[in-house]
Amino acid sequence: MKNNWGCRIFLIAVPVTLTFLLGCQGEPRPPSAQITLAHLALEATQLAQKATQSALELQATALSQQATQLALQREQISTSPAELIPTQEPTIFSTPTPEVDYDQQIRASKILLFEDVSGNSLGLNRYVKEALDEAGYTYRDVGSAQGWF
Repeated sequence: MKNNWGCRIFLIAVPVTLTFLLGCQGEPRPPSAQITLAHLALEATQLAQKATQSALELQATALSQQATQLALQREQISTSPAELIPTQEPTIFSTPTPEVDYDQQIRASKILLFEDVSGNSLGLNRYVKEALDEAGYTYRDVGSAQGWF
């Protein structure tokens, strides 16, 4: 007996390959999750259609009520036109706008002066403090407020 490994491999590979090919030829079935999503999408579409229909009916009802109110108003206007004509001219009241004194508002403002004076031992000038002093503003000087914050 000869050793025919090629024949044996062929005899094993052919049935395995045929089984694999025949198993793959059926139509693929969608997973159950995809079916559930499709049903949910269909239900959402149906709900949206119902909501749209309800909104259209509500809008039609509101429009018919407005039309009825307008018709009633027209009847009232047509029955009493003399009441609509004004007998006096309207009086226009004008209040004078007070003149704003910005300089007074600026001088009355509260100023908190916070300058970084930690390096003042070097003889640095405090320019903002000098400017406020020269302009005559009242302010509270906290320096650099070291240890406060």
